[in-house]
Amino acid sequence: MKRTAALCCAALSLLLLSAAPRDARADVDGLLGARVGFTDDPTSIQVGIFYEMVIAQAGSGFFAIEPGADIGFGEEHDVDFWTLRGTINGKYLIPVNNLFLYPIFGLSLWYVNVDCGGRGDCDDTEAGVNLGAGLRYNQFNFELTVGIDDIPDLFFSVGFLFGG
Repeated sequence: MKRTAALCCAALSLLLLSAAPRDARADVDGLLGARVGFTDDPTSIQVGIFYEMVIAQAGSGFFAIEPGADIGFGEEHDVDFWTLRGTINGKYLIPVNNLFLYPIFGLSLWYVNVDCGGRGDCDDTEAGVNLGAGLRYNQFNFELTVGIDDIPDLFFSVGFLFGG
C-alpha cells in the first residue's frame, strides 16, 4: 500500500508537470524558495525548500505548481522523532492590492522515524492530501494547510522566494 501511494504521488507529479502548456513553461522561469514551519499532531519544526513554476494565466491570476521537500524534528510524549516530507501542491494566485491570496491543494508523502530505544522498526511512511490557503507579500509567503488522511493535521510555514 505504501509503495502504491508513493508511485501514485510520483505519477501525479509527472503528469502535472508535463501538462503545462509549452508557451507558459517557456516564458516563465520557476522561483526557488526556502521555508520554515511547524506541524501539529505530531508536533515538529520543519525546514525545507520548494520550487514554484507558473503553468498558466487565468483571469487576473495564475496557476502554479510547487514541488517541495522538508525535514523536521520533534518530540512527542518524551519520544524523539524526525520526518521527511515531499509535496506537490497546486495554487491559484489572485492579486489583491500589493498581495497575492491563494488556495492550496496537493499531495504529501511523509516518512517518520521514531527513536524507540532498540525495540524494533519504528518508522512509517504515509501519504495524504493538503488543503489550505496562503498569502504572499513581496517575496515572503505565509501558508496554512490541513492534512487529510495520515499526515499531520496542520502545517504552518513562512517562506521566502529567491529572485522574485
